[in-house]
Amino acid sequence: MAGSGVSWRNLPCVQLDLWAVSYRMASQITVTGSIAHGGMPPDMVLERVKASFPRATTGGADFVIPLTDCTAELFCSSNSTLQFSIIATNSSNPNRSVRAVTAAELLVRSTETLWQGLRKSLKPSRIYRGPRLEWCIIEDAQSKSPLLVRDDKSPLASPGAKVAYGASALFLFIGAALCWWQIKDLSQAPNRTPNLLQIILSLGLSAISMPIPILVNWLQWRKSLVWRYVRAGQ
Repeated sequence: MAGSGVSWRNLPCVQLDLWAVSYRMASQITVTGSIAHGGMPPDMVLERVKASFPRATTGGADFVIPLTDCTAELFCSSNSTLQFSIIATNSSNPNRSVRAVTAAELLVRSTETLWQGLRKSLKPSRIYRGPRLEWCIIEDAQSKSPLLVRDDKSPLASPGAKVAYGASALFLFIGAALCWWQIKDLSQAPNRTPNLLQIILSLGLSAISMPIPILVNWLQWRKSLVWRYVRAGQ
């Protein structure tokens, strides 16, 4: 369920719960989150943020960023932590809110836009590590019941990744055992070199290639937001 899409709406359980809260106003559905960065005072943060969001102005907690159909307020709780909240508004009438189902869609897209812009703006340089989204949640502002949360579980720690790591370790173990056998077995001396090359290339490449799909998923996961649906009462 990538942040740039709304495929989570197609789940039956999601549709039922969203219809249950559809009477709520958009002002009740908000996004809150926290971003850790390299360490900058609020005035420098605002200056960098304006590079991606020229309409950012001082106001609210520290400064405000108008987005399409949404407004983001940011607060520098420390020189290394930036907290934010996003509310959905009607583009034709900012004082008029929209249904919660529509608001959830707007908030997902706006959060993705905000995060992509802040990732670029708050990165000190190409060498140093960029900002990190510590947590992010879409919730009912009054009851504080979560609707969607940012899935912070890395693909590197997924069950599929663990299977890939195990298979790679198994290939390496078998390859090492076969190489040891080729070296110790004197009868294999005439063909030892080509046999060793064949073992290293076949099993070695298999061990290296197993985690590659996991690494590709991890790189995509780092660049975009993945949302996890939370049922009421969980």
